[in-house]
Amino acid sequence: MADLVVTVKQLQQSSTSESAIREHKVLVDRPGDKGGQDRGPMGGELLLAALGGCFMSNLIAAAGARSVTVEGLAVVVRGWLAAAPPRLDRDGGTGASRRSYGARQARHHRRARLHRPQHSVARRPDQDSPDLIARLARVAGRKPHAR
Repeated sequence: MADLVVTVKQLQQSSTSESAIREHKVLVDRPGDKGGQDRGPMGGELLLAALGGCFMSNLIAAAGARSVTVEGLAVVVRGWLAAAPPRLDRDGGTGASRRSYGARQARHHRRARLHRPQHSVARRPDQDSPDLIARLARVAGRKPHAR
């Protein structure tokens, strides 16, 4: 599988960055009320768009591979902005030293590695569940074919 490469550069001395994706350019910025110039969507919004777009393109490919015609599909992906994390000042911000903060982060990452699932939830198009294929076929008004 080919590597996917995205290059993100800050535009001049602004809050705006430009992402180069193959031959495409996408501006990323923050809204004015969050200190940006609103010259593009926020990174989190693009993340939601990427998740929805990835799901949609795989859904359409899976339907097409089974000769199921679909049209007018829509995916809604919702997210929310959490409160800002505590900031660190020169003394560690919350009374903790930088060293103890770093140690906490290292412990967190070690625990995350230990609890990482050992399987992938991603599926190839030829591994779609029969239930999904049956639902797509019903939407298209066709009988699902047996595998």
